[in-house]
Amino acid sequence: MDPEQVRAALGGAHVSPSQTSDGRLPWQLYPDVGVTAIYGHGPRLVAVAVDPWCGPLVRAAGAGRWCGWGTSS
Repeated sequence: MDPEQVRAALGGAHVSPSQTSDGRLPWQLYPDVGVTAIYGHGPRLVAVAVDPWCGPLVRAAGAGRWCGWGTSS
């Protein structure tokens, strides 16, 4: 997804100006919905950070399989 598609998916939420830090990947903060979108080259969405205090509820279904939790050794 590009920045315009991310904004549309977030219902046209207000977005802060695009930012970068020390040559790292660019990111945009959507303060109204508590989401930060992190972009790779292109720019294409590579990650989403959710503010635990004001962002949407996120449930990571199956996270134990990816992180090694709940597996027997």
